[in-house]
Amino acid sequence: MHIPHSIVILVFVCCISAAVIIGGMHYYETQRLWRDAAIAEEAARESEAALQAIIADAPVVERSISQGETISIFYPTHDQSDLLCNSTPTKYHTHASGILFFVAAQYDMTDDIVCTLGEKTIARIAVTDRKFATTHLAIPPEYLFFTPEQRRRIQSEKAILRDIYANSSHVFHFNMFTSTPYERITSPYGEQRIYQNGTVSVHNGTDFGLGVGDPVYAIGDGTVALARNLYLCGNTVIIDHGLDVFSVYCHLDRMTAAEGQQISANARIGDAGESGLTVGSHLHLAMKVGGVWVDPLAFLAHARAL
Repeated sequence: MHIPHSIVILVFVCCISAAVIIGGMHYYETQRLWRDAAIAEEAARESEAALQAIIADAPVVERSISQGETISIFYPTHDQSDLLCNSTPTKYHTHASGILFFVAAQYDMTDDIVCTLGEKTIARIAVTDRKFATTHLAIPPEYLFFTPEQRRRIQSEKAILRDIYANSSHVFHFNMFTSTPYERITSPYGEQRIYQNGTVSVHNGTDFGLGVGDPVYAIGDGTVALARNLYLCGNTVIIDHGLDVFSVYCHLDRMTAAEGQQISANARIGDAGESGLTVGSHLHLAMKVGGVWVDPLAFLAHARAL
């Protein structure tokens, strides 16, 4: 079949025109993409410059806490130097624009807490006094005096605990309870106990009135750092939540958690009991943050903000 020469020319011209149009569209689309990329890059530079200005001008964080309390502090910085709070090495969680760390005051702490990152002071925390309860207790005489063999065991277990508390994970598990599932407090944190021979001790945790076999739950996600029998605390589970935050569960009748196990908040880790040195069934819940004993209920209340 013979195709007229004029039609061939028309088709050729149409193809050329389409190619020119498509090529032009591609050119302008490429130009638009380059322009948008340049705008985004400039915005990123401006954002980074603004962040650097904030970091450079970041003031010292001034806060106040009571004895037994814990606070979390966010400080804008790219500096990853060692963090020291009152000369104690302190772990921190790194964000894109800063660091997050905990500061805690034990029941007997009176000095302010000063935190330095490298050579720079970044936080100054005033510690205020708190009034704690006092109670007189009469306990079995054998709980007041230990045999040489018992002392050796206690010292050996203290060494194990020091090693655990010195090797917390750098990863903090943010899934924490905001309250405990237990209602009846039988002995509060910080209570001063005066025994029949005049000896005075301070309660480093909170006791809850639970019966033998009542379930005990983890207060948050973490790793089981210890699950074994200790002379003083009996069957004990310790959970490492990261950043030197530990929860401790003492006097258990039975432990269902195992050392090294990854545990979730609200997971059952054992049953309440009266193992170790105790005069009745209960759960002793303690928390250690940054190497000091803090009020578990105060910590969990603060966890609402995390």
